[in-house]
Amino acid sequence: SEDGILLNNERLEFLGDAVLSVLVSDILFHHFETKKEGFLTKTRASIVQRESLNRFAVALGLDKLIIATPTANTPHLSIYGNALEALIGAIYTDQGFGRCRQFLEKKIIARFIDLDDLAVSNVNYKSTLLERSQREKKPIRFETREERLDGKRAVTFHAAVYQEDILLGEGKGYSKKEAQQVASKQALEWKKPLITAPDEGQQEENP
Repeated sequence: SEDGILLNNERLEFLGDAVLSVLVSDILFHHFETKKEGFLTKTRASIVQRESLNRFAVALGLDKLIIATPTANTPHLSIYGNALEALIGAIYTDQGFGRCRQFLEKKIIARFIDLDDLAVSNVNYKSTLLERSQREKKPIRFETREERLDGKRAVTFHAAVYQEDILLGEGKGYSKKEAQQVASKQALEWKKPLITAPDEGQQEENP
């Protein structure tokens, strides 16, 4: 500031986080009129989780507007999601809930989120893949590495899942968890015929 006081967006982040949670809750409550509390909570969490906010912020171009120094407590990539929360807090402070809702619906949900698709795809793909692997007694392994984003200090992750030396799936994300989820989803899609085929064969042999 002009007085030499170091300014940051933490107060706006705090406010934006709360406003975002309320707005997403309200949108989900009215969109999914027959769904129970557990589903609504899980779906809200998938929208407001850090990886999602980081992705939305980068897609909106906020990463190009930020001047910040990463710290041990605030990884560089998390700053993007923090900036989005601060922006929502600023919109709320300046123009209120209604304008915040318009921003969320038009700039984020309409562009990046299919609520109905999210409802049917809200699955822990890695857990499902591990369960199938154990059930079939076919061990799998994950290999994850860091990658730089457009030459910046920001880090993304690349994950690959193998069964012995066979690549089953791979994916990228803003965290190891997200990258492994994407890789697991691809692996499940690749493996599905191999899992269902024996059952079909058994049914033919035992009419």
